[in-house]
Amino acid sequence: MKMMIFGRRRGGMTQRELHAYMTDVHGAMVMRYIHSQPDMAPRRYEQNLVFDSACRVPGQGSDPFALNRDFVTQVGFDNPAQASASLNTPFYREQLQPDEDRFVDQASVVKIPVVEREWKPATASGKHSVKLFLLLKRAPSVTHAEFMTTSDAVMQSLCAGDALAASRWVRNEAMQRPGQEAPVDVIHELWWASEAAARAGAASLMAVAQTDLSASIEPGSNCLLLAHERVMFAGSAL
Repeated sequence: MKMMIFGRRRGGMTQRELHAYMTDVHGAMVMRYIHSQPDMAPRRYEQNLVFDSACRVPGQGSDPFALNRDFVTQVGFDNPAQASASLNTPFYREQLQPDEDRFVDQASVVKIPVVEREWKPATASGKHSVKLFLLLKRAPSVTHAEFMTTSDAVMQSLCAGDALAASRWVRNEAMQRPGQEAPVDVIHELWWASEAAARAGAASLMAVAQTDLSASIEPGSNCLLLAHERVMFAGSAL
């Protein structure tokens, strides 16, 4: 399983300061955790440092994705039980968790467990300079299963046709918890070799969401993030 953590920096910190702290201080601390307790630590750890975004239109109530996001941390585990155990180790509780308060606005953090499916694998020679996250939420009248069927058909057609020229494409389906409404239903991850190509792809994806998927998507709910990916641990032997 994969946990996607969408966060904002704490007050008084610039985005550049946040990104430097995440990589040089907190990221190094996570790597010490992985080295010291490989059986308990995450199986994969990556940081995605957001440099531009298009957030949701604020609606009724509190919508976490109507706020800008500064980072997306992705953490991989074997299963939910291993994820829970990892968050209860002394290393996490006494070192990592207190450090999160130094750079994260904890009140606005959104954690979404997902099931990852790779639609377009990366090639060995491919360049993946810029990454895009597209978050989609279904309309209230559409069930999650119906939405996944409809959106998958539209997006897979784009992927198969390669009109976007993305170097890699991953679809993440949000795990549904009984009695708890997820803030999104699906999160698409796409990679491009340049920022210009990523921005062109983002515009095309948003246009498709607003036309071909307009009947299935909650109005104003699309959210898009552009980021630089830093894979700090990919699961290889230490």
